[in-house]
Amino acid sequence: MYPHERSLVAKMKNEPFALIGINSDRDKAKLKQRMKAENITWRSFWNGPQGTSGPISKAWGVRGWPTIYVLDDKGIIRYKNVRGSAMDKAVEALVAKVEGGSPGSTPSAKLREFTDSTAQDTAKPALRTWKDSTGQFSIQATFVRITGDNVVLLGIDKKEISLPLAKLSATDQQYVKARLTPPVPPVIELPSITNTIAMKLNLIPAGTFMMGTPETEKNRRDNEHQHKVTITKPFYMQTTEVTHGQWKAVMGTEPWKGKRFVKEGPNYPAVYVSWDDAVAYCKRLSAKEGKTYRLPTEAEWEYACRAGTQTKWSFGNDEKALGHYAWYHENTGDTGERYAHQVGLKKPNAFGLYDMYGNVHEACSDYYGEDYYKQSPKNDPLGSLGSTSGWRVTRGGTWDSPTIIIRTAFRSSDTPFSRWHNKGFRVVRELD
Repeated sequence: MYPHERSLVAKMKNEPFALIGINSDRDKAKLKQRMKAENITWRSFWNGPQGTSGPISKAWGVRGWPTIYVLDDKGIIRYKNVRGSAMDKAVEALVAKVEGGSPGSTPSAKLREFTDSTAQDTAKPALRTWKDSTGQFSIQATFVRITGDNVVLLGIDKKEISLPLAKLSATDQQYVKARLTPPVPPVIELPSITNTIAMKLNLIPAGTFMMGTPETEKNRRDNEHQHKVTITKPFYMQTTEVTHGQWKAVMGTEPWKGKRFVKEGPNYPAVYVSWDDAVAYCKRLSAKEGKTYRLPTEAEWEYACRAGTQTKWSFGNDEKALGHYAWYHENTGDTGERYAHQVGLKKPNAFGLYDMYGNVHEACSDYYGEDYYKQSPKNDPLGSLGSTSGWRVTRGGTWDSPTIIIRTAFRSSDTPFSRWHNKGFRVVRELD
């Protein structure tokens, strides 16, 4: 989630939430009918060109934790909250406004109205039976919070009870963990385009995020100074790394042919291509498509990789889950599969981007600067323009990288002319 969303969640995590977006005036009746039929504590609608009854709307009933992603007509995420019993009145107010709107509006996921009201907290944790690991002790209580290694419960006598978490039953420990750990954000069905060489790109909305890592993050490096960055314009990003087939369709060459640590096939990532080669590819693709293609900036890359999160990985902090999202040393090099794997076989992040971790290093447009984060612009940073080394940023790690490198914020670099078995790229396309 973005920082402003986290702030909202911290303030409202025990309260109902409703977020309603309108695609066009013709959807107003469906919206009214659908909202009256729903009774979900956390509710979020994403209404793209498919309309209110489409698959995205049906998928966005989020229980237990709010995930808030709505695109307005400029591709920007916006939100406001509707709390408690005021929800119905808020929906009615929204529908009334839509009914008075101008007909024939352009279907562009416009967010017409937000309502912010106060009401009673109706989403508190439920009263339940808690047991210790032996099964001999039990108590009826409600979960309140974690303090150190203890769980604080509220008994039916309204008095707080503190119990060691480690001595609770496995079921109760899992219950506490589920309440404290938000689920992995679901993949958002972003607007997308597919060009003439079957390259799919998703629209990444503009927004603000914290780039880098806090000083408390394990294994962080000094060049990851945390700072706030705003991406002011939405952009399209390729959902996978550029493949053999996509490279050949534009450049007509096979630089990986006959090289070590390579599997050949149309869906394997293009490797043995330098930063200079990638820039040349973007220029030729731009001419072919009549659109502006380029490498992502380092800030755009991390923003897209995070997909609204501030955790070590876009799926959270659980290292055990990394293998579901990445090809890296433990599931390639250690198993004898010493090569980049076909793109798109692992799980995507919430923006629908595959292989942002591992597989191949991904080239960014920026010059690399070790201390650049400490003085970079707040809006749309372009990298260390005063760099004397000439090295360029690479991101994401590779199929033979250890876990310490396969992190969202990990920064690396290379010369613009180097070609390696584990170096590739993905492209972005600017909006028209």
